[in-house]
Amino acid sequence: MTRAAVALIACIAATVPALARADDEVARREARALFREGVRLLEAHDFPGALALFRSAYTKLPSARILLNIAGTLAEMGQDVEAANTYQEYLDAPDADPERRAEVARVLVRIDAKVATVRLATDPADAEVQIDDSAWAPAVTRTRVRLTPGAHVIRARKDALGPIEEALDLAAGARREVLLVLRAPPPPPPAPEVLPPPPATIVAPAPVAAGPEREGIRLGASVGVIADVRGRGAIGTVGVHLGVAGRYEARAAALIGDHPGGYAGGVAYLAGRRVRPLVSVGVPVLFADGARVAVRGAAGVAWNASRHLSLVLELGVERWLNAHADIDATQVVPSLCAVGRL
Repeated sequence: MTRAAVALIACIAATVPALARADDEVARREARALFREGVRLLEAHDFPGALALFRSAYTKLPSARILLNIAGTLAEMGQDVEAANTYQEYLDAPDADPERRAEVARVLVRIDAKVATVRLATDPADAEVQIDDSAWAPAVTRTRVRLTPGAHVIRARKDALGPIEEALDLAAGARREVLLVLRAPPPPPPAPEVLPPPPATIVAPAPVAAGPEREGIRLGASVGVIADVRGRGAIGTVGVHLGVAGRYEARAAALIGDHPGGYAGGVAYLAGRRVRPLVSVGVPVLFADGARVAVRGAAGVAWNASRHLSLVLELGVERWLNAHADIDATQVVPSLCAVGRL
């Protein structure tokens, strides 16, 4: 048996008379029975069982001497932090035996080398504190606590003050002093002055410009260029545009190049105002050893710089029904043109 257990058993004989002086005869008998059974389990090295009985005896009859047995049992179980805190509770108890204080203090010094000690105070002093996830307790009961080495969080609160907290990282044998000061939160800012609303002013609605969907027939002219993606040349275009209802447009243009010709077709604008996707279809005709006819489909986008000016970029595919010798039967042809409208 360890020295701590020997010291524990040495206080048994002194503890029993203290129980005998209890005013409550029922509590005295129950506490003494629990205590004696705890001593028996302690001698049998059943430390958890002895600890439970000592704590039950202390609940029925609080005594500093029973605290000493609880602390000694915790030390035997290797629960240094709880043992140290219980030894400290014994030293702080008004009924602690003055002749045993020095012995308990020496045991506490040995344990304190393995744990961390925190002296804790709050402002105001009647606040509550919480250590890690433990229950909240009055700060006056936690003025000196032992903690395992490592990270801990200590919190304080009182009514509308707080909570505030402080994080600690403690080493074995460390001693720290912590003061948690709670202050009332600043008052809320004054509510802004509410001014009465200004007198109502009747404003005539602004005229709404007709959108592309509501526009009537518009006439325009265009110039542009159609290129061969293989880099074999390009032709220019000069044409007229006839817009209907804002979304649809008929086109006719003259093709100017090595093989002159013409183009007729239509375009549908899909959506938008400033930038408008589009699709188009048409029939180009070139005069090279006779008339050469194709069908064209294209997709692209129109950028409306203003109501009267647009730039149109398309990527089209042309299929020639009777291709000339120097024209591919199927061609991919991008085009770019500027369109001015009235």
